[in-house]
Amino acid sequence: MLACLDRFVVFLQQSERSPVTIKNYRADLKAFAAWFFDANGEHLDPTRITTANLGDYKRWLVVDRGLKPNSTNRKLASLKCFLHWAADAGLTTDSHALI
Repeated sequence: MLACLDRFVVFLQQSERSPVTIKNYRADLKAFAAWFFDANGEHLDPTRITTANLGDYKRWLVVDRGLKPNSTNRKLASLKCFLHWAADAGLTTDSHALI
C-alpha cells in the first residue's frame, strides 16, 4: 500500500494540491488502510476495495468513532479521490463505480 500511497501523494503534488490537503488525504488513507486490515485481515489494495467496505467504513466512522458528517464526508472524499486516481493510473478498473 505504501508505494501506491506514495504514488498518489506525488499525483497530488503534481496537481498542485495544498500541503494541508495532501497531509489530510495521506492521513485519511492511512487510517482507512488500518481499518481495512483490521476488518479484512489483509493489506489495502485498491482492487480489493468494495462498496460494502466503504459502507462499513462509513458506519464505523459515524457509530464507533462518533465523527460528525463533515469529518466523515471529508474522509470519504479522500477515498473517492484515491479510487479515481487508482482507476486512472490503471491500478484497478472499477474504482469509479464504488463511490
